[in-house]
Amino acid sequence: MNCAVTSPSLVAAELFGYEKGAFTDAHQRHAGRFELANHGTIFLDEIGDMPGETQLALLRVLQKHEFERVGGTQSIPVDVRVIAATNCDLPAAVSTGKFRLDLFYRLNVFRVHVPSLRDRPEDILLLAKSFIKRCAAKAAKRIRRIENRTVELLEEYDWPRNIRELQNVIERAVILCDSDTLSVEESWLQPESENDTGLRPSVSNHQRDMIEAALAHTHGRVAGPPPNSASREQPWNPKSKAVTLIRIAIGPCSRVVDGRLWERTLKLFMSSTTTRCVRGSRPC
Repeated sequence: MNCAVTSPSLVAAELFGYEKGAFTDAHQRHAGRFELANHGTIFLDEIGDMPGETQLALLRVLQKHEFERVGGTQSIPVDVRVIAATNCDLPAAVSTGKFRLDLFYRLNVFRVHVPSLRDRPEDILLLAKSFIKRCAAKAAKRIRRIENRTVELLEEYDWPRNIRELQNVIERAVILCDSDTLSVEESWLQPESENDTGLRPSVSNHQRDMIEAALAHTHGRVAGPPPNSASREQPWNPKSKAVTLIRIAIGPCSRVVDGRLWERTLKLFMSSTTTRCVRGSRPC
């Protein structure tokens, strides 16, 4: 059971079950995961996202080997092996009060640390072959081998997004594969760069100088009747040049997290014929 994707209000009902009439739509008794896993094993993924009240109920199961269904009063004995996994820092969650300290120690009896993919390069090819087999079957393709250069790229890459990134790359390669040999483009394995605080890298320094000179000549006026606006002095596409001029004019504001603010800014500069903006300042 994945605790992160299950609604917090339903985690307890999924784990421990519920009695008839315990809540709306509870028309009959329902057995939970622990009850179904009696004398077996239950796997709790992303346990760091488990709600606090459910953590207390889970602690009771681990300590007393019994639980109660939601809406019930009868204690049900259970004998089950619990395996929990998480990618968050549980000691840090304990220090902030998000995760119970007593539950942490009850779960941390036998700890298995799975290192990052970059720390176990011998597993990369094995995982890649497994993903290829799975994705090829889904796409109804027969892939027999991996290109030698692709093997080198996969083993040399740092995989900052871990196994999910590897799976994503393999799935893309399988979709685009039109033969029995899988290949991966080197451009797919480039780490994402931070957003540029100024002009985009596709715009040359020469073009930037031209825009800044035009802004200086028009005293910061971006749009307006010719020849008194910077946008009228530049030879490229009107729509793209307006956005480029805006990014230079407002400087730090080009890294806008709120999309609505950027949309308002764009509309302001595209529609106004008299708007002025000083370099490095917010839109007026």
